[in-house]
Amino acid sequence: MLAVAVLALVGCGKTDPELRLEGVAQVRVDKLGVVAGPLPSLSDGSNPEGLVWSVSSQEVARVDGDQIIASAPGTATVTGEWHGQSVSWKLEVTHEVALHFHDPPAALAVGQSVLLEVDVQGLPLHPQLEWSTSDPAILEVDPEGRVTGRGSGVAYITASGPGGEAVVELTVR
Repeated sequence: MLAVAVLALVGCGKTDPELRLEGVAQVRVDKLGVVAGPLPSLSDGSNPEGLVWSVSSQEVARVDGDQIIASAPGTATVTGEWHGQSVSWKLEVTHEVALHFHDPPAALAVGQSVLLEVDVQGLPLHPQLEWSTSDPAILEVDPEGRVTGRGSGVAYITASGPGGEAVVELTVR
């Protein structure tokens, strides 16, 4: 008689339906913006209300309400949590970025300065670029891309941004 009473009590306990994903748990995108990932559902056929999304790498993607927004190349894990249950899927952003120098000068004189301009294709906003020179004794470059001839010779200037870089050869006379 005791076994029947225990079964009756266990059978009356209310449990949440199981949280699961509909679709492939790995998504690869080649553009930035809203990502169409696998949809969460519950084992009873309903949609989980109040599901909270998070992303393991804020540099790669971010959460905006109930949407995932890809923001830079890389890999991140997207996790949805609901009533103590969670589901995850992998997001890989393989965004192509093209950087090109816009009309760089062929040569500079020692002491002459010029601001280099870079055309950026594939990013929605102007990204922060990092500038470097192959030989600071010939060409100096500042954080805004202004180069100054320091000594005679040939040097290379590199502009690096998220997902790409451009290199230009400059001669100083």
